[in-house]
Amino acid sequence: MLDAATSSSPGDIIPSDLDAYDKSTSCKTLFRHTKREQWGLGIVLRMYDDRVRMQFQDGRTRTFKAGFYHLIDAVDRPLDVTASIVEALRSMTDEDLGTTGPSVNAISMAEQIELLREMFPDGFQDAGYAEHHRGDGRKRPLKRHRDALVERAQGLKKKPMVALLNAGDYAEIHAIATKLVGVTDLVSAKERKAFKQIDEAHFESLATTMHALLHGSSKLAVRFDAFVRAVEAAMGDAPTWGLATVFLGAVHPTEYVVVREKVLELQSEWMAPGLGISERPMGILYERLREMAARVKEELTNEDLEPRDLLDVLDFMWATLRPKSRNRILEMRRERAYGVPVSKKGDESDREAA
Repeated sequence: MLDAATSSSPGDIIPSDLDAYDKSTSCKTLFRHTKREQWGLGIVLRMYDDRVRMQFQDGRTRTFKAGFYHLIDAVDRPLDVTASIVEALRSMTDEDLGTTGPSVNAISMAEQIELLREMFPDGFQDAGYAEHHRGDGRKRPLKRHRDALVERAQGLKKKPMVALLNAGDYAEIHAIATKLVGVTDLVSAKERKAFKQIDEAHFESLATTMHALLHGSSKLAVRFDAFVRAVEAAMGDAPTWGLATVFLGAVHPTEYVVVREKVLELQSEWMAPGLGISERPMGILYERLREMAARVKEELTNEDLEPRDLLDVLDFMWATLRPKSRNRILEMRRERAYGVPVSKKGDESDREAA
């Protein structure tokens, strides 16, 4: 039966989390009803073409029509928390939900932090980390050096960007943006070239949607999707997550994360096991990815590691979750299981490849 409390005006501009729901993540994604938080969290029991049936923590099963999905938001929790909530919700229903559930073998944040300290004893303030990942003031930075990216982004701050927009100098905004993507490995060489070769007929649209994305006050998902459409029209193909998010992450590095799809997918195995990342950048997914990155930063700060910004957080994810690092964490697990002390000595080869 449809609950009367779900009534609202349909016809949202922004797709909802249920619209973007990937059925392959069944029972991994937690949801909440934005107007009825007293119901607690819920999971999808069945997804139909025009409705969804869900189980909530208050013990009730509820059905929602497609026009009301905007009232239901995804909620991301770490794997151990998600697993316990999902198990409890599954126990409330007699429906056969299959065996889909959160993996218990994902690498935990605690293990990532332990590995970071092994690689860089002083964390993000370690001299080796600063030299490798930030650039540490070198005159000829490499594309992996994040300080050069942040410095290049100064031309896209609000005041200089507004001045260029008022002067109608859209070409200069494109030139600044091209130089920005040219100094980082967060955008592929192929896409850097495609962005540079955008026809000037698209400069105004790119400049205005980029300004709105970086400095606008409307909903992030709306601004994000408008920018993605403008880039797609200009380049003839949808941008990657890297290109769609690099300007946000460079201009506002303490607030927005640059998305390297594979890296954040690996991180979500523990921090947000119900979060699937689409091939096409989407605003509603970016909001969740941004929230996940912020929670990783908070966890690191709580451990007195204090990353400078979300660029440090992104590099932490990759440094501790890349294949060699995952293998090292599995080694550390075996060492603990067999009573062998885990070495605290930093591995120089790991530092070089981090």
